[in-house]
Amino acid sequence: MKLLAAALGLALSMPSFAQDETYHNPVDHGTYVAPGGWKTYTPDGGVKPSHEKVSLENVRFLQSEAEIGARTSAAELAAFIELAHKAASDVFNSYDKAVVLLVQFTCTPTACPPRLASQGDPPSQLLQAYYDRLTRLQPLRVSGEVKFQFTLNVRP
Repeated sequence: MKLLAAALGLALSMPSFAQDETYHNPVDHGTYVAPGGWKTYTPDGGVKPSHEKVSLENVRFLQSEAEIGARTSAAELAAFIELAHKAASDVFNSYDKAVVLLVQFTCTPTACPPRLASQGDPPSQLLQAYYDRLTRLQPLRVSGEVKFQFTLNVRP
């Protein structure tokens, strides 16, 4: 997360460490382990409240930060996530119920396919429209596999 936060121009405070080392991923049903626990980074001064209809809640790297940093740039990763966030904002702009979207990408030099999970029971046509938008994004440039996910909150 440090890479992404730096790319977004945020000054980082000290990391905190989560208790759990194991993450059970609801998107791909995989189990991920972070030796020593997962690190969470927050901007200096804390997270500012967002008034966006669709807000980016968090980003989780599903491999080490060093691996991701060696395979893509922080700026390109941040720009790609922002494009996916904008696509969700466009698709869910007129939806009037709360939804949480968990979006995962496993990018390789030849493809960057999305996977989705949701809470709040959004209509399947909205999820399909968002999925279709994600598949049309210019793939993230990577030199090897880069695997990450992020959470978006849709407000009513």
